[in-house]
Amino acid sequence: MGGDGLDTDLVVSVPGKTMATNVYFTTHAYVGLDTGPANEFRTTYTKEYGHEPENAFAALGYDAMGVVTTAIETAGSADPAAVSAALAKTNGYEAVTGALTYPEGSRVPSKPVAIMHVDKGRVDFDTIVTPQD
Repeated sequence: MGGDGLDTDLVVSVPGKTMATNVYFTTHAYVGLDTGPANEFRTTYTKEYGHEPENAFAALGYDAMGVVTTAIETAGSADPAAVSAALAKTNGYEAVTGALTYPEGSRVPSKPVAIMHVDKGRVDFDTIVTPQD
């Protein structure tokens, strides 16, 4: 059992396929989601880099830029205080990694978490959960 640090091909390549079995880990997103934003991101990423995203971190970077850009547009300014206020009001931002909302009074967004399962050297998506308070 592990966290997003296991979201790398090393989870299979280091121990070998026979040893990488019955491992579960959580990560920020499953990049194989079949949604409009995820599909568009995968297509564009693959076209640019010649392969699909290796893990969730490329999508997280893309989403971070997207939510900040949206906050700047909403604020009508790049002033840090105005952007921060606009970010705090983010509700249901349709990100590549899933819908993102900042609960009132929190700087930690509520967003889905993917649970992945490694078995016999193969990493598969298990489920998505959205943590609750």
